[in-house]
Amino acid sequence: MKAVNKKLGLLAICVGALTLVACGGDSATVPLTLRGVAATGLAIDGGSVDVKCVSGTGTATTLANGSYTVDVQNGLGPCLVTVTKGSVVLRSISPRTTTGAAVVNVTPFSNAIVDALVVAKGAGTVTGLINSATAPTNSDLTAAVTATVAQINVALAAAGQPQLAAGTDLLSNPTYVAATTANPGIGDATDKALDFLVPVGTTTLPPALIADITTATDNVVAPTPTGATGGN
Repeated sequence: MKAVNKKLGLLAICVGALTLVACGGDSATVPLTLRGVAATGLAIDGGSVDVKCVSGTGTATTLANGSYTVDVQNGLGPCLVTVTKGSVVLRSISPRTTTGAAVVNVTPFSNAIVDALVVAKGAGTVTGLINSATAPTNSDLTAAVTATVAQINVALAAAGQPQLAAGTDLLSNPTYVAATTANPGIGDATDKALDFLVPVGTTTLPPALIADITTATDNVVAPTPTGATGGN
């Protein structure tokens, strides 16, 4: 009887914890949720979102305001987020995280940061940034964003335009708002900077500004030492 009661007790525990842990010792799947806004200064409506992480992948489609949400099962960041619509291809990168949620906005600013990190980390290609050996740390991302904001502000100041506030997050700002076709005036300060800096008829920053961002990022982000496996 004791053995039977013990088994019934274990069964009750398993049923009660079913939403958290699968019986038999395996942890329940907890997705890494990525969300953000994709824009060129104008929200990208109906863009294909492709997410590739150090571990895990996912896809989605952007809405009219450029927003998207992707759940990556068993996801391990950083994650490379690519948004494609027609000839437009823009990328961004998430922090290193394994659970919960992360904001990843995709714009010409984030695209320039990704390209600069490829150089700074010696990754070779953009997909190299989600290789565990060359993946940027969260400190790398912070340094790259700070360096990029400084270069953007130099360009804005030279043209007599309002500068971005110190501490502006070009990758993970959860309140980023892009202008839309229906509401062209709703873009925030970051979106207005994109409107000014992205040449008409293009979807990327001017080559000279991209070069300045690459140099500045390379100066503040340490390359991954040969043979290193990367850290958090």
